[in-house]
This record gives sequence, C-alpha cells and structure tokens, in this order.
Amino acid sequence: MKPSAQTEDLLYSCDICQQRFNRRGSMRKHRILHSGVKPYSCDICQKTFTTKQYLKSHGLTHSEGKPFSCDICQIAFATKSYLVNHKLIHTGEKPFSCDICQRAFSVKGNLTAHLMTHTEEKPFSCDICHMSFARRSYLQKHINVHIGERHHSCSVCHKAFTQKRVLKNHMKSHSTGKSFFCDICHKSFSYRCSMKKHKLIHSERERLFSCDICHKSYFDKHKLNGHKIVHSDERSYSCTACRKTYKYKSHFRKHIKNHTGEKPYSCDICQKSFSTRLVLKTHKVVHTGERPYSCPVCQKAFTQRGSVTIHMRTHTGEKPYSCDICQRAFSDKGAMQRHRTLHKDEYSCSCPICQKAFKLKSELRRHLLNHTAEKSYSCDICQKSFRHKQSLKNHNLLHTGEQPYSCSFCQKGFIQKSNLKKHVVKKHTGESSFSFLVE
Repeated sequence: MKPSAQTEDLLYSCDICQQRFNRRGSMRKHRILHSGVKPYSCDICQKTFTTKQYLKSHGLTHSEGKPFSCDICQIAFATKSYLVNHKLIHTGEKPFSCDICQRAFSVKGNLTAHLMTHTEEKPFSCDICHMSFARRSYLQKHINVHIGERHHSCSVCHKAFTQKRVLKNHMKSHSTGKSFFCDICHKSFSYRCSMKKHKLIHSERERLFSCDICHKSYFDKHKLNGHKIVHSDERSYSCTACRKTYKYKSHFRKHIKNHTGEKPYSCDICQKSFSTRLVLKTHKVVHTGERPYSCPVCQKAFTQRGSVTIHMRTHTGEKPYSCDICQRAFSDKGAMQRHRTLHKDEYSCSCPICQKAFKLKSELRRHLLNHTAEKSYSCDICQKSFRHKQSLKNHNLLHTGEQPYSCSFCQKGFIQKSNLKKHVVKKHTGESSFSFLVE
C-alpha cells in the first residue's frame, strides 16, 4: 500500500536541523546548505550557488528585463519567486516558522539561517580573525571590515561605510522621525529590531529556556546562551590586531572598530561621529545640557548614570580598583588604567610645537594650552581667568573657604591635594613616598 502524503512527509529528515522532506533527493539538496559547498558558479560575476536552479534564477539579475512587477508598489523583479517573496512584505504573512521557538519568517532561507542559531552551527569562518557565521553573506559583509572597502555612501553627508546595514543606521541620524510603533502601547522606535524586542514585554509567551545556575528565563535559546557567558570566565573572542580578549561578541565588535576606524553614528548638530549608538546618545547631552542623573546625597547632577555610581564613592570612600604595581587605589577603572601608564617608559604623545613628550593624551591637551594666550575659564566672582578648568576649580575654593582635603594625622584642612601632600611629608612622615587618607 502506498503511504499517505502525511506519512511521506516524515520519511526523510535532516540529521542536522531536523527539517523533514517527502523525497530523498530534496533532503540531499537541503543538506548542501549545511555543508557550505556551492558547486554552481555564475560566469559573469563568479557568485556561487548550492543548486543549479538558484544559479539560473540569479542569471536573470544580469539581464536588463525584470518582467515581474509588484501591483502594489511597482518594484520589478527578475523572477516570479522573488516577486512572491516580496509580496509577503505587504501582506505581513510569515508562512515559515521554527519548530523550536515558533519564530516566523517570510522567506524560507531566513528560517534555514535561523535554525542554525539553535544548532549553533556556523560553517563560514573568517580567515583573518576566525569569527564564524551562519551564512556566507554575513561572512562576506564582515570581510569588508578588514579590507576597508566602503561601497555604501550617505546621500546627505557623503560619508562611506563598509556595510549597507551600517549606512541605514547612519541615515537615521539625519532624521528625527521614529517610524516603528508598538501597536499595543504606541511607543515609537527608530529601529524595527528595537520595536520587536520591546513587544516581548507585552507577550504572554512562556519563557521556555531557563539558566540552570541562576534560573533566569528567556523567550529563546539564543538569548539564554548569551546570558550563560555571565557565569563563565571564558573569553572566546580574541582580537588578532592587539590580542585583547572579550567575553561578549558585542564588546568584541565594538573593539574591532577601534582598529578599522569605522564610526557610523554621527551627531546631527555638530557632525562628530562615533563608533556606537550609545556613545552618540551620551554625546548629545553635551548640546542639550541635560543632566538627568543626580546624587542622592549632595544632589550633584550628571549626564550619565555611571558617573553617579563613580561619584557616590567620594561619599562612601570606596576605591575598588587598585594598581597592581604600586597598590594605589582608585574609585573608577578609567583613572586606574590612566595611572598605570605612568609606570611605563612609553611616551606615546608629543607636542607638535615644542616636541615635548607625554604618556597621556590628557597631559598633552593640558600642555597645548600653554602655547596659547587663550584663558577660557574665568571666575564669576573676581573675573580672573585660567587656562585649565581644574585651576579655576581650585581658585574658587579661595572664595568659598572650602578645604576638601584633610590630614588623617592632625585633621588640618587644605584647599589643594598637593598642599596636603607637602604637609604630611613635612610634619608627619618626613618621607617623599607615603600613603595617607583623604577625607
């Protein structure tokens, strides 16, 4: 007896992603997707394909004719299948769904690539930095980061980018509109992916994947795998340029931009560009003057939440970061890292006017002010002006009478930390190298 169509659907199953087929030949063709082998090559552009049919469809893109056009938006396509896939954008239909997490897709190829996030299979690897990808197209886009080719340029400011996706993100910096809206709470977003992530808040879908260490749960396995890194000391992502290692792929990608110089996010007010959207957002506060975060103890306001955390340590006296060479402690990590460079013999920054060398960029910036007559910082009370902001702050203490630095031995107060250091040496320790507490 001939088996029913429903039974035949279960006859041939892919041993990698478990997708089922009713013919052995179809299953074999499908498995080529996992192997990464693309035996069919285009004679014109040398692009390769897994099947002869894909090559044939691609060949039409080199012909001038695009006989299939959308009756809604009039965009024309070389093949009927491209048109059918395109029309799903207008209908919102997503006929291909993942059996594991139920996420739906309008194109079957996107579902195939998505299934690899569950199997964690990434057959395409970069020869330069060894990052791996689920799709060859992702690898090809990534390689542009290394070779520096920038084929995509902004029509507004003519800035060029290595990837079309990065250009699209940049174009939004020229627009203040937020095109994507949550249909439940009507909150607006600049990016579709941001809106989709937000909508999960409203979802009643069960969080099926939970961490076996802290029991935090997630909607999909991919996010759970990302979370598990928190509990691990493994740093899987290594920069081939400077050997720095990272736990998170997102941190690694941000770091790579330091070597490529790519800064896709630009400020629409001053046109200064930045490597990440977060840094741009932080920068924009400079123009608005907004300081939304304030200290609960002294009410001092800050532009960033992290700055409040660091500032709070001036009240608690906490200094969690210490130099592994001289054991000096610091309230924030950046200050400790800058201090460590003082122990090195490297002078990486030099003055272009007098050639004096410095270990820190900040030292060079302060020094450059000595070559100019400009004194940008002036006292509101006596109008005396200063080249350096810190000099003005120290001067203002003369008017307020405040003495923020006190001796831990005799409690005598001082306006400047340098005067406190001199006092401790002269009156209490008699040593040029000493340690003391600043209250």
